[in-house]
Amino acid sequence: MSKTVNYILNVATKKAERAMKGLSGEAKRLDSQFMTTTKSIGRGMAMVGAAVVAAAGATVAFGQKMADLANNLADTATKTGLTTDTIAGLKLAAEGSGLSLGSLTQGLLRFQSSMAESAEGTGKAAEAFAKLGISATDGSGSLRDANSVFLEVTDALAAMGNETERNATL
Repeated sequence: MSKTVNYILNVATKKAERAMKGLSGEAKRLDSQFMTTTKSIGRGMAMVGAAVVAAAGATVAFGQKMADLANNLADTATKTGLTTDTIAGLKLAAEGSGLSLGSLTQGLLRFQSSMAESAEGTGKAAEAFAKLGISATDGSGSLRDANSVFLEVTDALAAMGNETERNATL
């Protein structure tokens, strides 16, 4: 009986050894897969991190562009006497026509000179303002604010049906 027990134990031991070797191989395969997956996750996290950094950089750049635009609008408004809303609308229209805010600003500065000339009652500007039915001065003889006068001029010009007459007025 001891031979039988030994035989059974040997067979059982060999089966256990084979099973252990199989488990060891399976553990190595799982370890390799785990390492590959971990590396992929690491690369993915690095890409996500890079994307977050890029997005943050783009947000900062956008914020800077917006601040620059606001400063340009405020500077132009201060120089011309028009509101930033009016300047923003004119900038959009100018850029749609291929002009820059800088070239538009020069014309708006000339508008202030035209207002002053009209207030004196002399020159072409006085004639143009009179033809449009617009006064550059208030009841006390002081210059009105440029934005109000500018909006009245643009409305009066838009109301003129004849383009030739409108261009001649300018």
